[in-house]
Amino acid sequence: MRLLAIHGLAHYATEEEIDKVIDHFFKILMKRPETVEKQYDAMPDAFKGHFTFDENGEAVQLRRPHETKQMIERFFTAQNGH
Repeated sequence: MRLLAIHGLAHYATEEEIDKVIDHFFKILMKRPETVEKQYDAMPDAFKGHFTFDENGEAVQLRRPHETKQMIERFFTAQNGH
C-alpha cells in the first residue's frame, strides 16, 4: 500500500520530495526484509494472486473482479462456519 501511495505522489511531487520519501521507504524495508515475504506467504490463498505490477509500475489484474470477489466471499463464509 505504501508503494501505491508513493507511485501516486510521484505524479505531483518534485524529484527531491520523492527522493526523501523513497529513502524513508527503503529504511522501513531494510528493518524487516525477512518478514515481508513471510507475511505474504502466511496470507490465505484467497487474498493472493489477484494483481501484479507491470514494468511501468501500473497495476495489472490477474483475475476478473467477479472471480476475486467470489474467492474472498468463499473465504469469509468458511471462516464463519457457513
